[in-house]
Amino acid sequence: MTTFLKRSALVASIVLAVPATAFAASFAATGTGPIPDNLPAGLVMSFTVTGSAAPTSIGIGMTATHTWVGDLTVTLRAPGGSPTASIFTRPGVPASTFGLGSDLGGTYAFFDTHIANFWTAAATNPVAPGNYRSSGAASGTATLLNPVFAGLTPAQTNGTWTLTVTDAAATDTGTVSSATLFINQTTPVSLQNFSVD
Repeated sequence: MTTFLKRSALVASIVLAVPATAFAASFAATGTGPIPDNLPAGLVMSFTVTGSAAPTSIGIGMTATHTWVGDLTVTLRAPGGSPTASIFTRPGVPASTFGLGSDLGGTYAFFDTHIANFWTAAATNPVAPGNYRSSGAASGTATLLNPVFAGLTPAQTNGTWTLTVTDAAATDTGTVSSATLFINQTTPVSLQNFSVD
């Protein structure tokens, strides 16, 4: 009984120590599937956001496979198509015409609180699943998502967000099996690694 009470007190103290973010939520994508090969329209996935406050933080998680990550551009759009943010754009271009030839194979999360550079990781094959900062177009420079969407009102935040994955070169293919939009969650519990012993 004493051990149980100690563990309960520890769990309660951990829960109380984690600051609550008002209206923090995650939204699963519809429309996942194969990424069309060398097709400008790309794979467009949708997130139906309801009941959200104005965003103070935005994050994207996706589970994907694809040979030759340098073919891919991933873009997040708010309802109505604007504002728009690049998650990453053709890693390795323009230094190489075809970009980096590494393969995706796992879950990749993009948040402003993460520090790892996706382009740097993409230079190693396969690209290690993990937590990354979004990257600027044609540069690999780490960028921030939160300032892009910070001006949205609750009315502008609620609606259909889209995540588009475009493949810009023929032959290499892949699939997005799941994607999640995180609003007002700086480090979602689903992406944290911790244990209570």
